[in-house]
Amino acid sequence: MVAGTVFFAVHLWWHDSKRKRQQGDPLTEAYVEAAHAYIAGPAGWNDMLRQRVLCTCHRDSWRMENATICLGCLRYMCYQVGRRCSCGGHVVG
Repeated sequence: MVAGTVFFAVHLWWHDSKRKRQQGDPLTEAYVEAAHAYIAGPAGWNDMLRQRVLCTCHRDSWRMENATICLGCLRYMCYQVGRRCSCGGHVVG
């Protein structure tokens, strides 16, 4: 849960709520900070973002830094930020 899909989804959800100037959850913020520290901070985050994931929209491989993710089903997508997934989940990126 510290790296990969779950961490990526929580980080993007946390970042999306901050961008919307919503009150952040202190536990989520602590988790994101602890996970960043665990993966070696910015260097680990950058390494993770260079990993490739399969986009479920077009069945194509994308770098994580260019992908979005559905918070409902945790499927990676491209170009869907701010929209709803077919499962009804919110897409962040």
